[in-house]
Amino acid sequence: MSSCCTGAALIIVVVFTGFATGELVMIQLMGFGVGVACSRRPR
Repeated sequence: MSSCCTGAALIIVVVFTGFATGELVMIQLMGFGVGVACSRRPR
């Protein structure tokens, strides 16, 4: 189960990193914040 959660977290980080590289500032901030939060979440 741990590898499934890790895989899902990795997908979330990649998707929100894509948002962070977009052109709309609000979407960039949301993407950056969620990407950092998911990547730093304790396991």
